[in-house]
Amino acid sequence: MESPPPTIVVPRTDATARATAFVPVARIATSSNVLVVNPALPVNSVAELVAYAKAHPGGLSYASPGVGTPAHLIAEWLKAKAGIDMVHVPYKGGGVSVQDVMTGQVQLTFENPATALPMIASGGVRPLAVTSETRSELAAEIPTMVESGFDGFVTASINFIVAPPGTPMPVRQQVSDAVARALASDDLKQAFAKIGATARPASPDELAVYMVQQQQRWSRIVETTKISLD
Repeated sequence: MESPPPTIVVPRTDATARATAFVPVARIATSSNVLVVNPALPVNSVAELVAYAKAHPGGLSYASPGVGTPAHLIAEWLKAKAGIDMVHVPYKGGGVSVQDVMTGQVQLTFENPATALPMIASGGVRPLAVTSETRSELAAEIPTMVESGFDGFVTASINFIVAPPGTPMPVRQQVSDAVARALASDDLKQAFAKIGATARPASPDELAVYMVQQQQRWSRIVETTKISLD
């Protein structure tokens, strides 16, 4: 299998515990996030957002479903990369957080495509960029963060299958092969595309390498940005 692109796997707060409790079996799909803002905010691009934030230090707030969630980590990375100051407003779930972006209680968030795209279509939020490596087929007019001037700003959440420690490799490989065959179906690819995800199979060994590489990279970013998950 070709080496994976320089993509960041956004970790959950219990990722370390899961990594020691299970062994990898198969990767299923990946998805990214969409940077959206309240329509009243006078910005139409990431560059304009950064300029506005620099002109109003601490004047912008961003929502997340909670501390340590992808929206939190990605926004903190943006703050570090852009050299801007924004206030984190953590919620107890994604529904309320993005709703408050729509009402203007907070100004922006990084939301998953399945939730963000209908809100974009209705005019409830304004999209500025996607965090995927390439533009989304569902919203090709939205530029990527890389196109917006942030080299390497690519993130991905992954869906994968794990098994209890000690599960024989032949069993894990058999399941992985079955997943790969299923993901080759056009119907399944289209089903994933409708929720903003991309079918991306990987074997147990490939998944193990991928997860370790990307976890290490994201850990370095967490250390650099001094993100606290407490």
